[in-house]
Amino acid sequence: MEFIKQFAFEGQSYYPEILGQLFIINTSPIFVGIWNIIKVFLEERTKNKIFLLGEDYKNTLLESVTYIL
Repeated sequence: MEFIKQFAFEGQSYYPEILGQLFIINTSPIFVGIWNIIKVFLEERTKNKIFLLGEDYKNTLLESVTYIL
């Protein structure tokens, strides 16, 4: 748990704008549970850049890519 806290702190403090958006697709219920623990240690602006998507991820990714282009 201490490692996760330190990792989140380092990433958010020294590299806040490296992450544009992160899409994690086909997430399992186990990963969602782990994510709920990890996201407690992240700042709100970082959490807003991470998207957990299930099997219906294609439209969301297409919208994001189309917006960028």
